[in-house]
Amino acid sequence: MFTTLILKAQTADETLEWLRTKQPSLGGNSVTIDQKFIKVTNDKDVTSIEWSKIKDVTRKNFEIKIVGDELVNGKNVFINIRIDDFRISDKFVKALRHLAELKGAKLIKDDLF
Repeated sequence: MFTTLILKAQTADETLEWLRTKQPSLGGNSVTIDQKFIKVTNDKDVTSIEWSKIKDVTRKNFEIKIVGDELVNGKNVFINIRIDDFRISDKFVKALRHLAELKGAKLIKDDLF
């Protein structure tokens, strides 16, 4: 008896396209999502993190937090993004994590503790 298992994983280009399509659901700051990095621009600051340097992506209520491995004043650089459409927030986090991993990021494991 043979069992065939077919997996369909999204490519980096497909994931990037999905993120860009859902980008209007993001509120507040200007968010740029491209092949190399994610960048947030507001009135006071510009913060960008390369996909391969992302360490964690989490969500709490309407806020998504992306943490990079670069340290500034002893703390990891991070980006907060507000998402207006709560229905896609979990998918958005999964897509961000997926793209980061495809681009070589070594994300922390959530199941350590």
